[in-house]
Amino acid sequence: MMAAFGTGDEYMDKKIMIFDTSGRTEYPRDALEILKGIDYEIISSEIKGELKGCPDFADADILLVTSLAVTKELISKLKKCRGIVRYGIGLDNIDIEAAIERGIKVSNVPDFCVEEVSDHCIALLYALARNLFEYSKIGKSSDWNRIYPRRLYRMSSYTVGIIGYGDRQKRCRKTIGFRYEIAFV
Repeated sequence: MMAAFGTGDEYMDKKIMIFDTSGRTEYPRDALEILKGIDYEIISSEIKGELKGCPDFADADILLVTSLAVTKELISKLKKCRGIVRYGIGLDNIDIEAAIERGIKVSNVPDFCVEEVSDHCIALLYALARNLFEYSKIGKSSDWNRIYPRRLYRMSSYTVGIIGYGDRQKRCRKTIGFRYEIAFV
């Protein structure tokens, strides 16, 4: 996080405040390791929508956001902000031009949730291939005499189509590629 805003040396002689809009209370060790030797305070408050009624953010040196809209109006209220970091891939919720005008650097996390999204994609793939949604309905209905909705085939007989070729799709391909024929679009 700090590497995107310099070496960290310029932060050594003062306390920095990081305002996190996600509400999280735990942070990855590698992120905290970057802050080692720096006097910092993280104020975390789950913000959905706007920062109205939340005065702490105005004094932030670094603003961490997920889906919060960082508008020109919000940026104008930041007194000493040096950086805005988005927990995510895109920057569409941040007014980058307004940040640049104020000398605020903007960064994102390009590999944010790559593994989590691809894991979820694979879980849904298996659920669809094994018709788990339909079987779940049958199980909940207690209609044990019901005819099964369709025949199940060996999963290794399927060809899987993956649309796109980004990091998430590559991760899916690595995970499922050993069992299936893969077709990319």
